[in-house]
Amino acid sequence: MKLGLGLSLPGVAAMGGKPAYRLYASAEFWIDARLNPASGTPVDLTANARTITVGGTPTFSAGSHWVFNGSTDYFEMADDPDLDFSGTDSFTAMVVFTQTGTSAATYMAKRTTVGNSPSESTRGWVLYNPAGGNLALYRGDNAATIEQDSGTWTSGAKTVLALRRTPTTADVTSTATTGSESAITAGDLSNSQVLRIGRLAGAGTQYSGLNLHAAMLWRRALTAAELASIRADFGA
Repeated sequence: MKLGLGLSLPGVAAMGGKPAYRLYASAEFWIDARLNPASGTPVDLTANARTITVGGTPTFSAGSHWVFNGSTDYFEMADDPDLDFSGTDSFTAMVVFTQTGTSAATYMAKRTTVGNSPSESTRGWVLYNPAGGNLALYRGDNAATIEQDSGTWTSGAKTVLALRRTPTTADVTSTATTGSESAITAGDLSNSQVLRIGRLAGAGTQYSGLNLHAAMLWRRALTAAELASIRADFGA
């Protein structure tokens, strides 16, 4: 199986027979500390080979995770139409992380803020923890429609947080809960913001102190069975 930047991924059998690797290879974007080069500079493992800019000085534990210090560290990718979603698009955004404590943290975002005021009109989506051990997703279109799903997680435990969206439903899931599912407005989430991991997009400055194991984005809604295979693959 051939990946971006000339990297090759061993066959599924060589990876312990885990079908999750086929899912990763079909993603629009995928970084994974288990397969990243030892230099620690994050590499998009898909054929898209997107350029990832590093902010701050995150440290790298080869084969395991990046450490974000919670004050200066983050990853960033330039705005790209393939990372945006119209009102008729389905998608899945996922992060795999370990966070100790219950401080607020932004895991991955393509939106300037995390506020859920009905008057806010900024398009986009955010995967984040507003503090207290909660997980939340905010998404909003330019008609000022803001929606939120939430779940919980355990401090110090490896967690897989995934947002699945179709034009009519959204589901935020973690290893601690299946989260909630509710009808949402099929709003346009596209925007001109960068995509950031570990910090808000746009002018936001909310950083995240955590260990980041992986992040992925698909232009389809993964099934519950596919999400379960990924959680099993990460031992989360």
